[in-house]
Amino acid sequence: QKRALVSRLLQRTACVHVSGLNFADVEIGHTKGRKPYFANRPADDALPNWNYNVSHEGSFVVLAAEPCLLCGIDVAAPGQLRRGPDRSFGELLETMRDSFTPREFATVRGAGSEKQMADTFRKLWSLKEAFTKARGAGLGCEFGRCEFELTGRLADGVEGASVSVDAAKQAAFAFFIQPMHGNHWVSVARGPVCAAVDVHGGFRSTFCEPDFTDAAHLHRREPAFELRQVHELMPATVPEA
Repeated sequence: QKRALVSRLLQRTACVHVSGLNFADVEIGHTKGRKPYFANRPADDALPNWNYNVSHEGSFVVLAAEPCLLCGIDVAAPGQLRRGPDRSFGELLETMRDSFTPREFATVRGAGSEKQMADTFRKLWSLKEAFTKARGAGLGCEFGRCEFELTGRLADGVEGASVSVDAAKQAAFAFFIQPMHGNHWVSVARGPVCAAVDVHGGFRSTFCEPDFTDAAHLHRREPAFELRQVHELMPATVPEA
């Protein structure tokens, strides 16, 4: 409940930051797949397709935002596979087999120690979540159709990845993985706004440049996350109930 509350505060704070609106005037919409979006965002040539995504697990609530491209984010906490003392990591991993391709499963199995296997699993799982959340596909996305390949270190401790869906490479998407304190991993996905899944059209209506394509923007350097305390997310004035 605390993480969910902080997520709402973080979303509104980000929207206020880019728009200058009052905290209480920010309207948050959701697609059918439950992707949140800034519903009453003023048009801004510098931020033509501004959108964001949030995730919370373990010790963190995280937010990523993009001025021109779709973005999705997922944080994976340590021990998320643990479901009791009577099951080994290998047994727990088997229960997730349908969500991974054979190649991904082999990547996890071949990672080394149990900790290395668990870290590799969490990276792949968070990548799948970030990809799904970027598009707004929700529960309709079958993880087993998406095959991720970890492509190694990029810069400043950030790792890269690529994805294929039904064996077709999705070159219009880029992925970035960062370690966070306490053995958390955060994955961020970027992709074209034309890939948004939005049945009702409210999210798409916020795009000023729906045909935006820029490979340089897609692969630009991924910044480090900035840590904020909860009190920094509170509005300057809080209306009385």
